Amino acid sequence: RRVLSAYCIRDRRVGYCQAMNFVAATLLLVLEEDDAFWVLCCVLEDIVPGYYTKDMTRLIVDLRALDKVAAAVAPAVHAKLEQLQLPLEVSAARWFLSLFTSVFDTPMALHILDELFAVGSKVLFQVSVGFMLHVQEALLACSQPEEALAVLNANEMSSQGFLSRFKFVHYNLAGLEDIRASCAAQLASQQPP
Repeated sequence: RRVLSAYCIRDRRVGYCQAMNFVAATLLLVLEEDDAFWVLCCVLEDIVPGYYTKDMTRLIVDLRALDKVAAAVAPAVHAKLEQLQLPLEVSAARWFLSLFTSVFDTPMALHILDELFAVGSKVLFQVSVGFMLHVQEALLACSQPEEALAVLNANEMSSQGFLSRFKFVHYNLAGLEDIRASCAAQLASQQPP
């Protein structure tokens, strides 16, 4: 709680945003409180800036970019979600805001955070694509959006075995920055002057 309160004082334009608690709590599992604070600052200000601001512009851009990436890399999953009228951003917002710390168990969450620090926010896309492909069979069997949402929310059954099978290098996502730039331009054109 003190880590989050300190961050609210440090950056008043962000304050507290839902899901920051999951990130801070995960950091506190492996770091002392003052180190957890500074690492949280690095995450929020350098790795995913704009995710936790009031307008969440960078998050919106990345969710739109993820939708485009999913359509290209996991077309069957993307088509199924469209058929069920379940926007990917419904689950992916939770994934990205919590940096997957509220989604997977602690070993996987720590593994993702390690990669996030080493590689950057591209990791969120790699994990998203990897997870969607991991649960593709279960998703394709869903007949209701609620069923698909349960699968995408990484319940114990759908996330089982993901850590042992997932490899970040399998998803290099060439062109991600161009997709992000296109989504950012589109979002900016939709904003009132």
